[in-house]
Amino acid sequence: MLLPKYEAPLWSELILHFPDLPAALTQSEFHDRCEVVREFRNRISHHEPIFMRDLTADYSKCLELLRWIGPAKAAWIKPQLDTMRILRERP
Repeated sequence: MLLPKYEAPLWSELILHFPDLPAALTQSEFHDRCEVVREFRNRISHHEPIFMRDLTADYSKCLELLRWIGPAKAAWIKPQLDTMRILRERP
């Protein structure tokens, strides 16, 4: 859905759902950041190994997208997760 042929019709709608997108962020940059999160999500969904990835960076990118939807949502969900402690311990 974030391919170039969908850019024009989707971008105006997307901005409505990501009200805190940085003004200078281009569609291409947004796509690249979403692609990292999508690829990470697919690895997990398909039960593929993720232990060689930079999980802290993946987690940060997920939170970044959430902040763009709404900082209050990101602020609420972050303490609900124990992600950083688990990443530090590397069980």
